[in-house]
Amino acid sequence: MSNFFQTGGTLGEDAASYIERPADKDLASALARNQICLVLAPRQTGKSSLMVHALAGLRGKGVRSAVVDLQSLGQHREFAPWLGDVVYQIEDALGLDTDASAWWQAQGGIGPAQRFMKFLEEIVLMEAGAAPVVLFFDEIDSVLGLPFADDFFTTLRALYNARAVKTTLKRLTFVLLGVAGTADFVRDSRRTPFNIGTTIPLQDFHPAATDPFRDILGENSEALIRRIFHWSAGQPFMVQSLAAAVWELPPAARDTDAVDAIVTRTWLEGQIEQNTHFRFIQNYLLQYPNLRKLLSLYRQVLQGKSIAADEQDPLQGRLQLAGVVRVENGRLLPRNRIYRHLFGPDWVNRHYPSDRQRLALTGMAALALLGIGWQFLAQPLLFPRFPPLTPVVRYTAEPALEIPVTLEGTNVSTVHLVQGSPGNEDPKTQTPGDEPIFEAGGLPVLFQRENRRHQLAGLAVGKQNYTLQLTAGWPRKIREIPVSVVHYPGWEIKQIPDRRLAALNPILEIKERRIVFRDVMNGQVLGELDADKLEFQQSISAVRFSTDRRRLLVGAESGEVSLWEITLVDTSRVWRRKAKAELLQRFGGYSQAVLALAFSRDGKTVLSAGRDGIPRLWDVESGQGLRDFRGHNGAVTALVVPDERSFFSAAEDGRVRRWDMLTGKETASARFHSNPMQTPLPDSTTPSTISDPGDTPIRDVASSTTPSSTSDRGDTPTRSVASSTTSSNISDPGGTPTQDVASTTSPISTAGRDPQPENPQDTNPPPPAPMITTLALSPNGKTLLAAGAHGVSLWDFTTHTPPHPFPCRMGKGAQRRAHHGQRPAYHGQEDAHHGQEHAHGQEHAHLPTNDRPVPAHGGNIPAHDGHVPTTDGHIPTHDGHGAARLCPSYAAFTPDGRGIVVGDSAGVVTLYARPSQGISEPGTENTPVRSYAGLDTPLRNLAFGAQGQLLVARGQDNYLKVWEFASSAEIPVYEGHRHTILGVAFSLDGRLIATSGRLGDSSLRIWEAGTGRLQAVCQYPEGAVWAPQFTPDGRQVITSEANGRKKQDIRFCNVATGETVRRWPAHDKNILDLSLSPDGKLLASASDDNTIKVWDVASGEELVKLEGHTHAVYGVDFSPDGNLLASASADGSLKLWEMPGGWELRTLLRVENPIAAVAFSPDGKTIIAAVDDETLKLLDVATGRLLHTFEGHKGEFWSGSVAFSPDGTRIASANQDGTVKLWDAASGKLLRDYTGHKANANAVAFSPNGKTLASVSWDGTLKLWWAAVE
Repeated sequence: MSNFFQTGGTLGEDAASYIERPADKDLASALARNQICLVLAPRQTGKSSLMVHALAGLRGKGVRSAVVDLQSLGQHREFAPWLGDVVYQIEDALGLDTDASAWWQAQGGIGPAQRFMKFLEEIVLMEAGAAPVVLFFDEIDSVLGLPFADDFFTTLRALYNARAVKTTLKRLTFVLLGVAGTADFVRDSRRTPFNIGTTIPLQDFHPAATDPFRDILGENSEALIRRIFHWSAGQPFMVQSLAAAVWELPPAARDTDAVDAIVTRTWLEGQIEQNTHFRFIQNYLLQYPNLRKLLSLYRQVLQGKSIAADEQDPLQGRLQLAGVVRVENGRLLPRNRIYRHLFGPDWVNRHYPSDRQRLALTGMAALALLGIGWQFLAQPLLFPRFPPLTPVVRYTAEPALEIPVTLEGTNVSTVHLVQGSPGNEDPKTQTPGDEPIFEAGGLPVLFQRENRRHQLAGLAVGKQNYTLQLTAGWPRKIREIPVSVVHYPGWEIKQIPDRRLAALNPILEIKERRIVFRDVMNGQVLGELDADKLEFQQSISAVRFSTDRRRLLVGAESGEVSLWEITLVDTSRVWRRKAKAELLQRFGGYSQAVLALAFSRDGKTVLSAGRDGIPRLWDVESGQGLRDFRGHNGAVTALVVPDERSFFSAAEDGRVRRWDMLTGKETASARFHSNPMQTPLPDSTTPSTISDPGDTPIRDVASSTTPSSTSDRGDTPTRSVASSTTSSNISDPGGTPTQDVASTTSPISTAGRDPQPENPQDTNPPPPAPMITTLALSPNGKTLLAAGAHGVSLWDFTTHTPPHPFPCRMGKGAQRRAHHGQRPAYHGQEDAHHGQEHAHGQEHAHLPTNDRPVPAHGGNIPAHDGHVPTTDGHIPTHDGHGAARLCPSYAAFTPDGRGIVVGDSAGVVTLYARPSQGISEPGTENTPVRSYAGLDTPLRNLAFGAQGQLLVARGQDNYLKVWEFASSAEIPVYEGHRHTILGVAFSLDGRLIATSGRLGDSSLRIWEAGTGRLQAVCQYPEGAVWAPQFTPDGRQVITSEANGRKKQDIRFCNVATGETVRRWPAHDKNILDLSLSPDGKLLASASDDNTIKVWDVASGEELVKLEGHTHAVYGVDFSPDGNLLASASADGSLKLWEMPGGWELRTLLRVENPIAAVAFSPDGKTIIAAVDDETLKLLDVATGRLLHTFEGHKGEFWSGSVAFSPDGTRIASANQDGTVKLWDAASGKLLRDYTGHKANANAVAFSPNGKTLASVSWDGTLKLWWAAVE
């Protein structure tokens, strides 16, 4: 029996001295129900022994179980490796086949928590089969001090929650054992508390359960047991220890006095520090943060005061876990006599924080705070620390970037990013556009420990200046850091011609009975519909594109209507672009001019209307008429389709009607009256024009008495007789169901009808009918705009409110013109199209349509003159009382619906803001936002294009004007090359760019670099124009010829006039490259005749002829000092020549493939060669050593395809693969890949400041790229 008692450690499952308690049954029962169990109790209370006996019971039931000793895992670990050791212990205890350590490492891509859960589910439960699994986590209090304690307990909680959706996890449960409370498990208040599990109370021993002790202690065991419980109150560790000590005595000495003596000798006379058990209790109590409150509560318990037990009180929980108190009958009591003696009132008094001590600590703390305050508060406030005020420069091709803000080591308290350069207002008065990057609340910051990065999104295109405003200290001090941001999408600054113009193609040019399709970028003919195809008896009067730009409706003055499929072949080669037209259907039924056309929303039907005043609906597939819509009095001048079922029509009587396309019924109608605010103010003797008060602006069709009917196609409708007119009808593309627009001529005559005044005694004739030229729907589909002789009016047809005027004052110049009786010249049908070109090279062409998903304009635009002649051939320019009228002939909603663009009969185009409530106050004018200058004649049409970015208008003089809508800047049209661009060069001041064309476009064009405007054109004989070179004074550009003639000339073009001021014959074959010496006195030319010639620029005299190459010479370049000339040839050699003598110095490079281009670095020490093996080679001029080979292109190079930046740090190259690349000259690293060209890229040139790179291509465009690097 010597091993009966065990006074320390865990009792084995077969220990004879183990005493069962209710906790044994409670734990077994909870585990049988797969519940999470919590055994949380003080030390030395038998937790581990309870676990061992529970393991034995589980093993007998076939349950797989494992114990994880958390204390053995150490304290200074990261979560992943720490959890990996937990996995290893589980593997070892369960005897898994899987190598847990290897599995854990292999799953390193998964977070530790998810990895642990996956291990339990896919490895542990899988290998356990159908058997339940119980995991015991012992000594959990050793985890509480670890930085990832919250992560561990939330992982266990997640496992428990996952049982709800993964039934296999219900076979897994776990038991937590240790000295802790559940409130300690998850300290982060932002996480869900650990509120799961069943608490297993661990009661002290009861005397009735100590039968094993009675048997071993002998005859006096009953008295001995009572005395042991007198001292220990059933505390398991003390019961075991006292019973073992008594049993070791001789049987005759085993009495109650012996028990008292053992207690006194062993515990009462000893020091707490000498006993590990008592030392743990003391440390556990004294380490509590709020020791004063804890000991105050404990003192009350020792004094016998009645303290009600409260499980939520952290102070009571601490005392219970320490083991010095117990709960009995809902009250706190001292645990037992031994603890009361050791941790009694004297112990409390010794460790209770005294007031003197507190005062001393407070004083010391105050002194420390004063020192710290001076060191870290006063000094930083008075002498703040700012970061280096180094300007920040960032370039990006994306619309967002990060701005670094260096704050580490400073005491900056606020940082604001302010729009604009340094010198702006204090951050306190920041504008709404300012962005706070960092703002400390409360007291000023003393010390910043980290830097920050601010995301700047939604960047505008171009260069923007910002300021980082930093504040620190008190009183607040401010420092500013300038921030420069440059953003160009794809690094492309601009394209010449403007890339947005492509969305306007094809432009329609209406000529009598044919339509010519032109390229708005360069004016070349893309295709045409001639008179033979159209089969019209008279001239074209209306055209309209479908929303997808693939179909075109065309109407004639003779009443025919035809439908065509238009295919725009937009190849990468500019000269191959074509527009093809194929007939789809013809529609008949009119004997008078067609003035308006429209497509239905589904494109299966089309609408037409004209002089006879009857809109008609046609079936596209069969060409048959479906329905007539009767009710208008006079010609129908505009159509617009708002949805799948209805449409609006406007007639010369000023009334707009809405029709149901399925029933043919009129569903709404409104009369639009003249707006006096649209006319110049008459003098006192001239009465104002007003609308007829008898008209009803809007009426309900159901109650109307006005005749309105439909007819089948067999009827012959009555048509009004009027003079012939021509008009055209366009629509902006991609129409949404809620938006459309239509417009027409202004005004239409009423010949054949002689209106009489109602009162015969009234000598004043009635006002003319307010003829409508434009109908347009707002983007939200609720408001209809009507413009014409009556002015501009808006109709909210969804609420059935009457139309209201949109007052806007026309320009003063236009008013003066009207008052003086001037009128825009009416060119007539022949004059309007006389010749191929007029001023600025602009040709008569139809406006583009269908280029944006939300239509802004379309409808009936006159094909020739903007006015329709009356019967006597004159254009009406006065109202019925003799006052000149300035009518807004065209108007359109802006794409966002917040404004209206108005073009008046004097050619003034103005943007007006709509009132916020949508209705102008009576007698007020709407505010003009901006004007669009350039037209001097009345408008023929007006439209938005390029997704609302461009505003397009044509005057009656056939000028086509395109403006950038947001800025009103004019976008040049018809000015681009019509064929491949071969060469490019910047003037020395960077203000101008020269480009040279080939074959069908044998011209040199001079562009303004800033605006993209064409300044001059030098037209040369048919053939290629190569190698433009600006003279040093920038007044002339030198070019060479390659036209197959016997003699190829070198030409000098005046950049101001476009005239050839000098030329001389230079070579017998094509001249492929030129190079001007730095002083401008010598000119070198490279030719297909295998030679290089050097010329005196002043006299044109040939100075020297360089021979040595065996094939064509593709490139030449002077060194920066003018003493060397490099030449590149198709024979694969790169040669250096001495200048001006012309001696061949050496062959610097010889390769198998042709060398197409060559360029010296600005310092003259290196030279770059473009080789047709798809590489660039950088060579040392002095030694000929190959420094770098640049690889990345996939095609050949042409003359002029390589260039150094002015500072020599970068190299640019253009290649037939269509790309332009920017390289780092020192390392050979690719810096940027410019991929905007649609075809072969031919040549490149840097601007003098090195920030811009120009490239030209077979696609006929000149592109400017952002070439500066940070």
